[in-house]
Amino acid sequence: MKKTFLALGAFLSLGIGGLFHATNASADSSTLVYRLYNPNTGEHFYTGNSYEEKSLSANGWVYEGIGWQAATSGTSVYRVYNPNAKGGDNYYTMSKYEAQTLVNSGWKYGAVAWKVQGEGHTITPPPVGITVYVTGKNSKVYWYSREALIAYGKKIGNPVNQSQIFTMTESQAISSGRHHSLKE
Repeated sequence: MKKTFLALGAFLSLGIGGLFHATNASADSSTLVYRLYNPNTGEHFYTGNSYEEKSLSANGWVYEGIGWQAATSGTSVYRVYNPNAKGGDNYYTMSKYEAQTLVNSGWKYGAVAWKVQGEGHTITPPPVGITVYVTGKNSKVYWYSREALIAYGKKIGNPVNQSQIFTMTESQAISSGRHHSLKE
């Protein structure tokens, strides 16, 4: 898990620092990359496969929203999985050689996680900061957990319309005048 976090953190940090650059592309040439969190291991997981996102969400992973939009053509980003690490361990790389080397060392090939253009261009860059959840454009409150937001709505008898939940970074929420819910 720590390797995944460090590797993905470095991968995404490099993206923010210049590996990834936003490019103009139509919705037809992009795909959503979903971000999930495993509260048992602390691992974040990224996938462009909506079936995989729904399956993991149904099995204890916390759906954290859309990470970014990725290209549908270009250089593959490979995902490999270490079944021997406690709680599992996913690693992402643009190097087919690196992915194959890990597979040869006992890791399991996962999938092409998403594609990047040119030398690592995504359609929109990954967000910087903690992802938070807001319900409705006029809400002044944000939540760290989508599930806690939904559960609180049910608890007070005001069910949340899930199609109205959207994500942003915590810094975006604060700069737009929102504050963290005291009920979470």
